[in-house]
Amino acid sequence: MNVLITGSSGFIGSHTIQQLRQHAHITVYALTRSKHVIEQKNSVAIYTNLSDANFETQLPASIDCIVHLAQSDAYREFPEKANAIFDVNLNATQRLLNWAYKNKVKKFIFASSGNVYKQQNKLLNETDVCQPEGYYGASKYAAEQLVKAYSNYFEVCILRIFGVYGPGQKNMTIPNIIQKIKNKQEITLANNQGLWFTPLYITDCAQMITNVILQSPTQKCSVYNIAGNEPISLAAFIQLVAQHKNDKPHINVTVNSPMYLMGDASTFYKAFNFSPTTTLAEGLKKVLEHE
Repeated sequence: MNVLITGSSGFIGSHTIQQLRQHAHITVYALTRSKHVIEQKNSVAIYTNLSDANFETQLPASIDCIVHLAQSDAYREFPEKANAIFDVNLNATQRLLNWAYKNKVKKFIFASSGNVYKQQNKLLNETDVCQPEGYYGASKYAAEQLVKAYSNYFEVCILRIFGVYGPGQKNMTIPNIIQKIKNKQEITLANNQGLWFTPLYITDCAQMITNVILQSPTQKCSVYNIAGNEPISLAAFIQLVAQHKNDKPHINVTVNSPMYLMGDASTFYKAFNFSPTTTLAEGLKKVLEHE
């Protein structure tokens, strides 16, 4: 089985490849911009950029499954980098879909985001209203529609990913909070709660993606939330970190309303007979030990 992965040098992509290397019948073609990627067992590096005008010409002809994990590095820089976000999140997705159609790919897995949903104070499931508030979420939701349009030509699966974390992650909510506590910087908490989220340890996330790759076709188009099963507020998470580090965080409580980004992954858990193997306490310990 030949699997093409975009975003392969990213946090989720690199861990997914590690999972796939455990399956001898899979050859991974890792699309990467990094010249420092070392080819290992069952993997081949393809050095190209999804922003390149002719990146499709670099792709191998015989691919069974595409896992499109790549997203623009500039996803937080709207509107200054709106074109760059569009190029990767939408234009490159369309070009990959068209290439998949022409080359008779059997399965296309698209990494979307929990940010496509309308924010609500509850666990969000796949039937809830999608109403993204920002450009990043809007670009992901628009890309979902492009992916769904190809479901008559190959199996498509959309994964709405929530709150992934783990050792070595940078510039995301959990590592940023840990750094602020470490550096004794002030942390702002809306209504003494902050964001409510459902953290998912990286190896569990990679295993969930691997399960989708390995699954035999079941339906033309499927949508799954990829999330942990321990909802927590940022305030409570900060206290866990502080206890581990034996430190006192500097908190600024505001009267603003808390934000919510909590995914209900029970549909996935049931479909794949899966449950996370790393608890939040265990995952946090691993992150802090790495720090």
